[in-house]
Amino acid sequence: MLDIQFTEAAETDLSEARDWYETESPGLSRRFLTEVRNQLDRIAENYQQFPHLRRGARRAHVRNFPYGIIFRVVGDIVYIVAIFHFSRNPRIWQKRV
Repeated sequence: MLDIQFTEAAETDLSEARDWYETESPGLSRRFLTEVRNQLDRIAENYQQFPHLRRGARRAHVRNFPYGIIFRVVGDIVYIVAIFHFSRNPRIWQKRV
């Protein structure tokens, strides 16, 4: 199982999404975070099941939410570079890779 590390930008993405969901409906942020954790576990166990995007990045879809987890693998470490809403301009996360 690989180690997972968040970039600062990805931590900010996750915090902002969590806060938005909690504002929309109390408790919804908990469901969102659970789905993110589930995907992080899957990434750590077998990252190769997720599609390539560009520059070595891959994406895992957050189930039941319009978010993707954008990550790169370097050695034994998975770097989470973005927790990204699908309606946003992908150039934002592409600059991070």
